[in-house]
Order: sequence, then C-alpha cells, then structure tokens
Amino acid sequence: MIKMNLLRMLISAIEDPVTLWFKLRHRSLVSFGICRSLRQFSTTNQGREIRQIIDAGANVGQFAAMARFCWPQARIISYEPDPTAAAQFRKIHGKDSKIILHECALGDNPGVLSINYGESSAQNSALVETKASRRGTFQAVVRTLDDSLDKSNEKRFLKIDVQGYEMHVLRGAQAILKEVDYLLIEISLADMFEGGALVEEVWGFLRKNGFKYHHVMDLYFDSDHGVVMQMDVLFSR
Repeated sequence: MIKMNLLRMLISAIEDPVTLWFKLRHRSLVSFGICRSLRQFSTTNQGREIRQIIDAGANVGQFAAMARFCWPQARIISYEPDPTAAAQFRKIHGKDSKIILHECALGDNPGVLSINYGESSAQNSALVETKASRRGTFQAVVRTLDDSLDKSNEKRFLKIDVQGYEMHVLRGAQAILKEVDYLLIEISLADMFEGGALVEEVWGFLRKNGFKYHHVMDLYFDSDHGVVMQMDVLFSR
C-alpha cells in the first residue's frame, strides 16, 4: 500500500512540474498532494470564479501559501489562535495586503477556549488527542465565522482544518455557509480526538445545509498500517 502511494505521488509530480517546483521552493509550507489538487480545481470554470478564501485553522500559513499560488488575486482571510504560529504567519505573509490574519480560535459561541498543544503547532486542538501525551494548554479568544465575516457577493471558498473541532466551527457559521460556494474540510476517519467530529456527522450536517460531495483532494495514511486516517474533502453548493 505505501509503495503504491509513493508511486502515485511520483507519477503526479511528473505530470505537474509547476506545482512540484513550487513545492521544492517552499518545502516546509507546501503539501504537494493538496496543492496539486487545489491548482487543478483553480483552473476549472468554477475555480476561476473564486475571489475570497476563508482559512479556518491557518497555523503558520501553509494553506494561505498554497491558496495564493493557486489564486493570485483572491482575498484570503485566515484564523489562527496560537500566538507563536500567528507570529510566523505574519513573517511569511505580512507583505501581502490581500491576506488578513485574525489571531483567534473559531467555534460555535464567542468566549475563551483552552487549546491543547500538539506535537507540532499544526496539531494543536481544543480537543484532547487520544494517543498523544499532554503538552500543556494556552487560552484563546473564540469568535464565530458568522460574527467575524460580513456578507459578500464574491465567490467564497471556505477551508476548515481544526483537528476534530470541525462541527463547532460549522455550527458557528450557519449564516456564512449560505454564501459559501465551496468548502474544503479535513475529516477524520479514526477516533483521533476525544469528542472529535465523526465523518457521518460532518457529512450529514453539510448535506442538510445545501452542500454535496465534489471530490477527495488528499488522503493521510497511518504509516504503520497503511490505512487512511484523515482526508481533505471538497464540497460544493
């Protein structure tokens, strides 16, 4: 299974040298698999219309970098609660006037939330990771997408990657979701976080809110067993 996945990645790299070159120039920021899928989508008739990208769970700016590569003219609105990660984000994207960073967490109600440190800042979560050792917490201000975004006539693309906290973010965005044309969300297929969003719950919620499955953009495997643990799924309205 793992050898087959490596073979597929090699073939993909040969087929898309532009994205491969971007990956090689920004190794720590760019995931080739998701970036290739984003670039392919951005060249479609639907993808070309996107003018605003909402980046929930920005970390140090990995997705913002890939989104800017794929949509050079789009406005990017990012959210990241970790002060250290947010500072790194600003170092990377601070000169881009079309990228706005809100240093806060997202949820279903405004307030304050205790965030658990992960093995890396990209794995920080409001939930406890089931097989990870405790590394401490930090406090973060919580906003909802509904409260922090204005209405817009622009074609909107929403990305959510919040380590099991997806349903909370979605419940705080039910007005904004009506204006979102495409939604990219990381879905866990295994119980990675205590009380984390289940694939059936996320999928059902999105269907009730007018979204349909578009396609899987990337898969994340358990390297020890070769099984899919998480996947990035694109939904369309």
